[in-house]
Amino acid sequence: MKKVILSLTIVMMIVSSFIVPAQAKTSVNQVNTRKYQLAELAADVANLEVEVVVKIGQATPYYDVPWVVRVTDRIIFNAKCTIKALGFATECEYVNYCIDGVIVAIDPIRVVTPDGGED
Repeated sequence: MKKVILSLTIVMMIVSSFIVPAQAKTSVNQVNTRKYQLAELAADVANLEVEVVVKIGQATPYYDVPWVVRVTDRIIFNAKCTIKALGFATECEYVNYCIDGVIVAIDPIRVVTPDGGED
């Protein structure tokens, strides 16, 4: 379990290292576009991590629903904080998963533009 979470963290760090910081000559619109792309990337990575945790929960023979809920809630909370720091709002739509015979509602995250419109 720890190896999976560690590997996800390493993948997230590698992906974030490929993002080039905004240069001084960029316009405000380009900076906002880059921030939105970063916010979308953070949401995509969080959603992938949630999917991996759910798959692990579904694959194990143990009753690990509380663990799955706790870990996915932490992942989504961290992603929401990151996206909020970039200046964007988030929206979650619950999806039902069957884990160990129990239907669990997990919330994938989506980025919403600052003015409230969808992009």
